[in-house]
Amino acid sequence: MDNQKLEILKTIGEYLGKLIQDIGDTIELFQNGNEGKGNERVVEIIQALKDITEGIDITSDIQNGKIDISEINEQLMEMVCALENRDYVLIADLLEYEINPILEKWQNKITDMIGM
Repeated sequence: MDNQKLEILKTIGEYLGKLIQDIGDTIELFQNGNEGKGNERVVEIIQALKDITEGIDITSDIQNGKIDISEINEQLMEMVCALENRDYVLIADLLEYEINPILEKWQNKITDMIGM
């Protein structure tokens, strides 16, 4: 297995753990009515997702049981609509019930691949 790509996968696995935690904190911000800070965090989450999906794509040739990054696209499109409509309840729900489970699945796959 390509050592550089293996390191990228390890980094993605660690980054996913932090992102999942950050998403939990962001959900709490929205649930507690702190939409301004929640929105700031959503921008950071979207950037992190972009970085993660790029890393997953770069390492696709060494993945057993390839990670399908397209499965998150629909949720991201819904998130954009929710942001445009300032529907903070929907944003929190998408993060909690749609996006986080996908990220947890990806993290588990990566953990299995690299034996973390």
